[in-house]
Amino acid sequence: MREKFTMSLRSMLSVALVFVLIAGCTATREPIVSVAPALAPASVDWSRSTRINVALESFNFTPDRMTFERGQPYRLHLENHGSGGHNFDAPEFFRSVYLRPDATTAKIKAAGGVIELRRNGETDIYFVPSKSGNFPLVCSRFLHESFGMVGKIVVK
Repeated sequence: MREKFTMSLRSMLSVALVFVLIAGCTATREPIVSVAPALAPASVDWSRSTRINVALESFNFTPDRMTFERGQPYRLHLENHGSGGHNFDAPEFFRSVYLRPDATTAKIKAAGGVIELRRNGETDIYFVPSKSGNFPLVCSRFLHESFGMVGKIVVK
């Protein structure tokens, strides 16, 4: 009797895991479209961007809270210091900023507001916030958010 219960429980857990994985793989995201800032995009002097460094580590962002000012250009420098891959998943934030047109922006838009970083990878994201608000940040790799890899982005 106990063996049947154990096998039944294992079967149910296996089926539940398959459904969770399928649901995660089939989720769709809204496309990322940059919002034009108050200044014309051509007038942004990217060389005057304020650099903000963010480390992606084993289940945390350092810092895990970032504050930006509307209308100011920024260079978000991401470095993955973890033992495996991580990502910077902030679609609401990326929909609220003007992104400098470049290869990184193309990746962010194609992925629906996520930038992936392999182990020891790094990238720069240039942007101008154009909408105030509080925006969630997570690493959406399997279980990373559950382990506490979350943050908050504030635009004043």
